[in-house]
Amino acid sequence: MTDELKKSAAQKALELVQDGMLLGLGSGTTSKYFTEGVGRLVAVIKGRGAALFREKLVAEASKRFIVIVDDSKLVKQLGVGELPVEVLPFLWRRTAERLTALGASLTVRGGEETPYITDNGNLILNLVVEGGIKDTAAFATALKGTTGVVEHGLFVGLTDTLIIGGPEGPKVVGRGGSA
Repeated sequence: MTDELKKSAAQKALELVQDGMLLGLGSGTTSKYFTEGVGRLVAVIKGRGAALFREKLVAEASKRFIVIVDDSKLVKQLGVGELPVEVLPFLWRRTAERLTALGASLTVRGGEETPYITDNGNLILNLVVEGGIKDTAAFATALKGTTGVVEHGLFVGLTDTLIIGGPEGPKVVGRGGSA
């Protein structure tokens, strides 16, 4: 009977959860049911940059920001792979011109005919920098300073811990793991 009461309380708490809300979890046994419910709520997450701006807001608000990826996300040099940049749809081609002036080539995620739309109604431009990004902090600043750019996928100085899922098991890098 106690488990049913805990589930009921957790379900009621889940009704209060809204999109974009920052959640803090306690350590009580009822939080298990709440966490499972949150998992069901986010099971339809789009990923691939759809919540880029929101993810950055959460990272900035977090006391400890942990990034969880599989090993397919790893690159030898930042910028060689696609770097998502969220831009306003209004005059996006002008924003694209400003971004290519930074030395990047780009494509519209989803294509110009059916562009991929973020949770905030913006576009994602996939940037590739020939030879990679040499100075990540400076490039992040240049991107953020580009008129029309909402956010970019460089989380410079925000990630405390990186957990990488690979064939040999998870690897933890940063605080709480090995370097």
